[in-house]
Amino acid sequence: MAIQIFDNECVESHPIYEKAGALLSDVCKRDYKDNFFDERIECLDMDTYEVMICGGQKQATMDAVIGIADYENNHKTNCKLLMVELRLGYKSTQGLEAASLNRKVSHTLELLNPAVCLVSDKAIFVFDGLLCQQAIHWMFSKRYSNVSKKEWVVMSPTMFCKAYLAPEDLPYQPILDFVKGTADFAKMLENKSWQQIYKSLQWWGKAYYKYCYIAEEATLIASLISEVWEDLKSHKHEMTDDDLLSFSIYAEDYPDFNLDEL
Repeated sequence: MAIQIFDNECVESHPIYEKAGALLSDVCKRDYKDNFFDERIECLDMDTYEVMICGGQKQATMDAVIGIADYENNHKTNCKLLMVELRLGYKSTQGLEAASLNRKVSHTLELLNPAVCLVSDKAIFVFDGLLCQQAIHWMFSKRYSNVSKKEWVVMSPTMFCKAYLAPEDLPYQPILDFVKGTADFAKMLENKSWQQIYKSLQWWGKAYYKYCYIAEEATLIASLISEVWEDLKSHKHEMTDDDLLSFSIYAEDYPDFNLDEL
């Protein structure tokens, strides 16, 4: 299952963003005087937008709409909009009404115009963590009253922040298999297969230039080659002149690695 991220580019591309783009943290602080969300999350402020266009006939909307996407192998896919309603001031579920939730979701969906951008099949309702379990039970009991065509999902602020991450906070997932590469070099060193090592270094050197536009990948390749080179230096007395010449040529062919003479 792919990790999900918040995708600001997705929400910025929607026409509403020009008139009602905001930070989710600011929407939260406006209503609750405090912020519980990552301050990098951009959103469509649906309440503000509704006031702009309603002509005095304001209808209920979800509080905000963010962009989300699946994130795997350093790439995002399946970008879509996600409707979010903040219910952080609730102390119980007594004030909840299925009809009200249906109206909020349905009208927000109308404003978003799904033809413009894909909208998630979920609508998120964020409650205080202490009320979450009670709210989940309430939503489940009202599932047959949900005619909004979107699944109602309850989250606490903590759950929300763990569900939708910032891509820049995620660890880099290498394209190449560096674990296998390291193991292969170790085996070749053990067997003193100098020409095999030379050929493998050639492969990794070409890979470096292939992926040099991806800084993280290029750095990992250069680091692997540097580590192997240090190991080779401690074995140079076991090599033939031809082996040493091959590695000398390699160092000249790949100046970016700053390899010392063996």
